Amino acid sequence: MGYVPKQSDFYLIFAGFSGSFMGYVGLLKGKELSIKQLVLIAILLRILLIPSFPQLSNDIYRFLWDGLILDHGMSPYTHLPSEVLSMSLKGLDDTLFNLLNSPYYYSVYPPIAQSIYWLSSNVGMGDVYWTSVVMRVILILAEIGILYLFLHILPRLGISSKMAFWYALNPLIIIELVGNLHFEGLMIFFLLLNLKMILDQRYALAGLSFGLSIGTKLLPLIFLPFIWKYLKLNKTFLGTVFAVCMILFLPIVLTDLSHFVKSIDLYFGKFEFNASVYYLLRSLGYHISGYNLIRYLGPALGILTLAYCTWRFFKQEENDWSALAYSSLAAFSIYLFLATTIHPWYLSLVLFWNVFIGQRFILVWSFMIVLSYINYNNLEYHENLWIVSLEYALVIPIFIYENKMLFRENPRY
Repeated sequence: MGYVPKQSDFYLIFAGFSGSFMGYVGLLKGKELSIKQLVLIAILLRILLIPSFPQLSNDIYRFLWDGLILDHGMSPYTHLPSEVLSMSLKGLDDTLFNLLNSPYYYSVYPPIAQSIYWLSSNVGMGDVYWTSVVMRVILILAEIGILYLFLHILPRLGISSKMAFWYALNPLIIIELVGNLHFEGLMIFFLLLNLKMILDQRYALAGLSFGLSIGTKLLPLIFLPFIWKYLKLNKTFLGTVFAVCMILFLPIVLTDLSHFVKSIDLYFGKFEFNASVYYLLRSLGYHISGYNLIRYLGPALGILTLAYCTWRFFKQEENDWSALAYSSLAAFSIYLFLATTIHPWYLSLVLFWNVFIGQRFILVWSFMIVLSYINYNNLEYHENLWIVSLEYALVIPIFIYENKMLFRENPRY
């Protein structure tokens, strides 16, 4: 999966992923392997990918572009790639520009991720292959850190250590985060380190870790209210998170905030991929108005997610780990069901929180979402809505069945 299929080779992708998933289920069900053996398998599968190049995603080219811009002393939040191209800077040429999937958008990747791009492009000497190898080594180290933290945290919570492998051996995690270089892995490492520091009652370090997680990807902001509520509104934690974010994002706020916000707004107001509820509303909107209402539907669905998060915050019990985990999993699941764009690696955060709960819908979804690669099977991108319907026709009923207590105050599993 890391070396053979290209993004357009859907049938190879599906066959390889299906075989991988069968092995994954077999390892989860099998009882003959020890924790140590499962750890070795998880690490080995990642190490085998080190010499590979991202096959199913072209985000690596934007990562390299941003890293090279930083190396030239400029900000990827200030200069569009199309503007930089005319400056004749070393490495930032037509060859790399033509490989970008977002040449006319300002960068949307937060500062911690940008620092990794800069480091990797320097160590990789501006070569896209060696840059990708450096990034992969960093992400593998983060993944090993995640596994280490899980194995220390789960027994303290009375949860079987083998639950860690629901995440660590999932083919979606290995292929998308390690193979295709998506930085959710680093974000999750900092998020889990934050939870470890909370259990150790080291709230300043917990706040620091959570701030670094936000600085890698903005998505952990969804979980901040639930973690804060678990900590009985601890001021040290929240103050540290705020301070870390101010330090990380202050340069953006002072100089490039409008560009950064504009790029985020494009996500909600323009991009569409593998959505569920949004596609139903889009179809209704076409029927009523005759045109695509994404400009209104995207923000409206985001507000619905925010409304659920707010309700869950007030209903969640303080100092209750199961309530924290369930609130986070449910809120992010609803965010994904209402989002306009759902790429396969977006599921990594649900897979992460599910380690503490053990629901089946996300395992089904982490397999079914590979069907979205059929949209790249033609010479020109075209989304197959029948496949999207099949995916969610299986996933959503299982989600509803397992989450009948979605709107109860204190669900238990």
